[in-house]
Amino acid sequence: MTQADLVRLYFNKESAYNSWDYCFNQQCPLAQECAHYLSVTYKKPEQTKGYAIYPDAYHDNKCEHFLQLQMMKMAYGFTNILEELKRKDEATFRIHMTSYFGSKTSYYRYKLGQTGLVPEQQQYVLKWCQQHGYTNMRFDRYAEEVNY
Repeated sequence: MTQADLVRLYFNKESAYNSWDYCFNQQCPLAQECAHYLSVTYKKPEQTKGYAIYPDAYHDNKCEHFLQLQMMKMAYGFTNILEELKRKDEATFRIHMTSYFGSKTSYYRYKLGQTGLVPEQQQYVLKWCQQHGYTNMRFDRYAEEVNY
């Protein structure tokens, strides 16, 4: 799948437009592989202002904002994991994950599957489980998605 295909898939989601950085630098040698440049095609015509990447971001043969999208296996929800935990470990898990995710609100969004966990976050949660003697833990659901 090409970078252009991944950008098209990504912009099929309505949420993709929120605070996205567009790049209009046609002279950039990385343009045809950069999601910021390729996404200009999907900018809504009524959007006349927003975030942009300036041409001088490209220097020393690289761009500070070069971005490639990729397919990722996202995980949603960890109520299955919580059901498997012993009662004595539930509070410790909740406190530890709330700290990791940054707030109670974020913790509950991940727990309920409202926000997807990227592979690194999945590994963190599963590693905690393994360190506490839990194996073969699974998240509530999985989905292949375009992400960065």
